[in-house]
Amino acid sequence: MSTEIDLSMHQLVYAPHPMLETPAVSVEPDNPEYRQAVSAHLQKLCRDHKGLGLAANQINLDAAVFVAHVQGDMVTMFNPQVHEASDDKVLMSEGCLSEPGMYLKVKRPDMIKASWEDETGKRSQATLFGMDCRVFLHEFDHLQGVMFTDRVGNTKLKMARKKQAGLLNRAAQRIMDSMS
Repeated sequence: MSTEIDLSMHQLVYAPHPMLETPAVSVEPDNPEYRQAVSAHLQKLCRDHKGLGLAANQINLDAAVFVAHVQGDMVTMFNPQVHEASDDKVLMSEGCLSEPGMYLKVKRPDMIKASWEDETGKRSQATLFGMDCRVFLHEFDHLQGVMFTDRVGNTKLKMARKKQAGLLNRAAQRIMDSMS
């Protein structure tokens, strides 16, 4: 008889949160039911929040796993690894579900060779380019306890935080206005 794994208490957390700064632990392949439950929960939350990816530590779950849109599909990646990265770097705007309203231009490699395990523990590998590469690296950073805000200088971060505060204040004001 199998018991259902309830992950409903694991919801999106926002910076600053200690789990976002904590490197994730490896997930052993000996519990496919757990892996399947984590995969389904991460995929649902990522869709619900309209994200391109979501890492387990973003939902206060200490596990080396994320979901990412890759080549048009949402893929769950357990124990991901980067084996090679191009020297060519591209500067592009990024956002993060754990930093609502924050957008920063981050420089990242334009190509990586990566591998990961699926829900059954089967290892896959791929060469990722462009946006697929960027999303993978953004989520991979989360599993290392690194936020995209750590990838920019202090001046850019301060300016972005000021803009983020303005956006959040305006959104709060609209909500308050709609309630009156």
